[in-house]
Amino acid sequence: MSNIERSPVFKRRSASRPKRHLKDKTTLIEEGMALKQNNQSLQDENLKLKTKVLFLDKEINMRDKLVEQTLTTHSGMGTGKTRHSNVILKTSLINNLKRQLRNTQNEMRNLKKELMKHEKGRKTTTINELEVTVDVLTKECHRLKELATQAIKRKDQVFILINP
Repeated sequence: MSNIERSPVFKRRSASRPKRHLKDKTTLIEEGMALKQNNQSLQDENLKLKTKVLFLDKEINMRDKLVEQTLTTHSGMGTGKTRHSNVILKTSLINNLKRQLRNTQNEMRNLKKELMKHEKGRKTTTINELEVTVDVLTKECHRLKELATQAIKRKDQVFILINP
C-alpha cells in the first residue's frame, strides 16, 4: 500500500461519495437549468428595482434643491400685497412639494419592501424544493417498507402451509 491510500484525506473522500443516486441525471440537469433561469430572472428584476429606487432618490434630491431655490428667490421680494401673495405662494408650493415628497418616499418604501420580498423568495425557493424532495423520499420509504412487510407476511403464510 502506498502512503496516499493510508492517509486520512483519502479515506474521507471515499466516505463522502454517495452510494446511490436518488434522481436521474437528466431530471437533475433540467431542475438545475430551471433554477438558474429563475435565479437570473429574479436578479434582473432586482436590478430593475434598485435602478428605480436610485432614480427616485435622485428625484427627491432634485425636488429638495428646487424647494431651496424657490425659497431663496422668493424671500424678501416686494412689500405689501405682493409680499402677502408671495407668502401664500410659498406656503402652497411648500405643501405641494411636501406632499410629493411623501408620495415619493412611500413609493420608495414599497419598492424596497418588494425588493426584500423577492430576495427572500429566492432563498426560500431552494428550501421549499428540498422539503418537497424529502417528502417524496419519505413517502417512497414508507411504500417500500409496506412492500417489504407484505413480502415477509407472504413468506410466513407459505411456510405455515408447507409445515402444518
